[in-house]
Amino acid sequence: MEGTFGACLSLISLNLNMLSKVKNFNILFVYSYSLEMTKIDASSVTNMNNMLYSCFSLISLDLSYLNTPNVQSMDYMFTFCSSLIFIYFTGIDTYNTYSMAGIFYECNSLKLIDLSSFTFNQVNLFRFFCECKSLTSINFSKEYKYPDSVNFMFYDCSSLTSIDLFNFDFEITGDISFLFFVCNSLKSIELNYIDTFSIVYMEYLFYGCNNLNLINL
Repeated sequence: MEGTFGACLSLISLNLNMLSKVKNFNILFVYSYSLEMTKIDASSVTNMNNMLYSCFSLISLDLSYLNTPNVQSMDYMFTFCSSLIFIYFTGIDTYNTYSMAGIFYECNSLKLIDLSSFTFNQVNLFRFFCECKSLTSINFSKEYKYPDSVNFMFYDCSSLTSIDLFNFDFEITGDISFLFFVCNSLKSIELNYIDTFSIVYMEYLFYGCNNLNLINL
């Protein structure tokens, strides 16, 4: 169903409860401006890459009903949703998801996000919150095992004052370059609980963090 509802600029509501066999939601709603999705059967979907790419006028989104037990990739799922302020994720299943690269890339209006329902297990988190410049709070409350890549994860998250990575296990993570690049509101960070044995690359890790006064390594 790649691009099926792309550029449907006046589309407001959509019922997709009869799609139990569809596996590909790639760029499904690209450039669709304002949309309320209800009763989507995504039980067989494996690919949600770019699903809501550049839905510029989308302000809030409730995905609590979205069943995603087989989704393997959510790369750039909400990229350039520049007006998106709120996403409700409670109940989403990411146990089998191995890549979420750039999932919130340039969601410039997103302020708060609760990822307590997410499970990360050897997941690619490259550019995860990259350039989410209004983001002030992130709820990471589960144990996240072995992220495969976290470089650029918080790149230019210029409104974040603190980041709690206590629940992350970096045992096999090799690259944390640009992780906090230009997080210029960040004041302190605790990293002394992180296993750095496998980390090879740390380029520009704290570059531009000009308000950071305490780093505990």
